[in-house]
Amino acid sequence: MLQSLLSAIVETLVTATGHAILKFLGWDQAAEFVGAVVGLACIATGFAIWWLGS
Repeated sequence: MLQSLLSAIVETLVTATGHAILKFLGWDQAAEFVGAVVGLACIATGFAIWWLGS
């Protein structure tokens, strides 16, 4: 459980960094797309962890 939580935190930090770089480069649409995809992936991962844990 703790390992999956740490993994999710690291993934979020990496994603946020990538999102910031894309925005800095002026690729706003790409940054929004990446943010949306990763957001959905995080929600799905959280749901799967909850479902498997219950």
